[in-house]
Amino acid sequence: MKCVTATVEIHVRGPVLSQSSSVGAPGFDALMAQAKFALNQSRYYLPGSLIKGLVREVWQEFAEVEPEYQSLISRWLGDESPKASDDRPERGRMKWSDFVDWSTEPAKRSPSRTRIQIDDERGAADEAMLQVLESPYASGQPVTFKGEVKWLAADDESEHQVVESLQKGLHWLHAVGGVRSSGFGRVMGTSVHVSKRRQQAASGLERHDRLELRLQFGEPVIFSKLRVADNWFESEEVVPGGALKGAVATMISADPDHYRELSEELSRVGFTHAFPTALGERRPSRWPMSLVSYSSDPKMPAFGDALRGSAPPVGECGKPWAFDIDWKDGIRDLVESCYGWPKLHRQVRVRTRFDSAKARADEGVDDQGGSLFAWRMIEPFSREWVCTVDLSGLSPTAREQLTQLLESFGLGPLGKSKAWANVEVTACQAPGVQASGSYCVTLQTPALLTAPGRQLAKDGTLGMTDAEVLERELRAAWSELSDGSLILVDYFQRCSLSGGSYLLARFSAKGLDYRPYLLSDAGSTFLLAGAEGRQEKAASLLAQWRRKGLPLAESVRHFYGITDDPDWQWRDCPYLPENGYGEIAVDEPFRLGGSV
Repeated sequence: MKCVTATVEIHVRGPVLSQSSSVGAPGFDALMAQAKFALNQSRYYLPGSLIKGLVREVWQEFAEVEPEYQSLISRWLGDESPKASDDRPERGRMKWSDFVDWSTEPAKRSPSRTRIQIDDERGAADEAMLQVLESPYASGQPVTFKGEVKWLAADDESEHQVVESLQKGLHWLHAVGGVRSSGFGRVMGTSVHVSKRRQQAASGLERHDRLELRLQFGEPVIFSKLRVADNWFESEEVVPGGALKGAVATMISADPDHYRELSEELSRVGFTHAFPTALGERRPSRWPMSLVSYSSDPKMPAFGDALRGSAPPVGECGKPWAFDIDWKDGIRDLVESCYGWPKLHRQVRVRTRFDSAKARADEGVDDQGGSLFAWRMIEPFSREWVCTVDLSGLSPTAREQLTQLLESFGLGPLGKSKAWANVEVTACQAPGVQASGSYCVTLQTPALLTAPGRQLAKDGTLGMTDAEVLERELRAAWSELSDGSLILVDYFQRCSLSGGSYLLARFSAKGLDYRPYLLSDAGSTFLLAGAEGRQEKAASLLAQWRRKGLPLAESVRHFYGITDDPDWQWRDCPYLPENGYGEIAVDEPFRLGGSV
């Protein structure tokens, strides 16, 4: 397989305006878009989605004369998911970066231009319709925006047609950005330079059962998170293991014959979630929900663990315990820092669907009255995302294919921006567990641990409180997972429901009622003890789960309609251990030095 990168330069004559959603200096109604990029420097840019959309419009025009362009659009640029479907995405194979002007450093206050709306009937200026535009480029000033278009292709797949179509589409552009009808953003020419990178030879890493991946991104990224509004998308800090595995599946689909073994065995690869960290630092960990803050002096907080008895009794510390749900920003920042979580800077980008026929933003036909939406993206500079990959279930051929793929091409597309990551791959050791009388287990990622309704279906729950029913279910869950080798002593846990139309369409078993997933949240902490005479078995199970994640118990599989065949469970449920869910830490050290 080969990675084809087309370095594209768009030569534009000023003025240029690609409108930013940021708040600028007082008095400006529209700002030129600027953001930080790979060198961690702020620069003006044209969004890659804008150039991609303009090329799509050109190809649509070409398709009226040459119908083969229609297939190029769906294959290389992607399409909407079909209506009344299972919401499977129709992703294009091309990844478009932002197009950056590297030669112009943004000023604190740029020159401005003004526009006024004219009343059609009176032919005079409308009242209060003066618009002030930021104008960093003078009239006639040449400026070059540089970006990349990247895709994967099989070795026997010719890129000539794709590159030629890309060149034609870019060459057909007459203007870019906003206010094009008034002469802004006039395109004077484009250039495309193609380079190819082929798969490297095996490095020997395929001999190891466990690898550590460090992912670095060169432009702002957005990873899926629970939405609080239909048109507002805020990036999650963590990249799910399922997203990483999905990126691998997308990559090998470019050359399925070459990666046949890996494709057949991909369900046996285990990816943990990728956690953010500062460059070169160790992977962060979740603090336990039993962690409490307390202090008689508000300027000197102290910390303890309510589950392991390292906090003084309530009332003796001069102030009640405070769990993480009640922490103020200062305490939370301190805990995050001690457990390795870095501060991530964000930026907001507003986008909208474009109506090609009207040459303006689409007003929309939905109940919301428009197609405007916003992304709150992460600036990934000086940060990397760390995860591990378990290869122990793969054949030698599949192992070699996966390691070569990651070392040669990185990993992508990831997230809503289809980001591509450079990947550093190293071997690492699987953690073990020493036999002990008790174990403190902390979920690092959400886990599908319980089977809702099991206890309610039993006799004897009448008159019990919800907390008592939940405790009985958790005891049953740990006993079932360990075949009676582990006993739940105490716990601190929160649950969340995950579901909605997308998960219903993609994963719910046919014939079952809609059942949202009840997940034990990351940070949930359980104090477990080995059953009498089964201490060695308990330690062995915990070591196995620490390497591979908590498995789905039979009762959980039955409740959610998940097949017992591990090679096909991915079709029924996304919250699998091989997708990074149910990752645990065992007896993690207390990381808040100087506390009780």
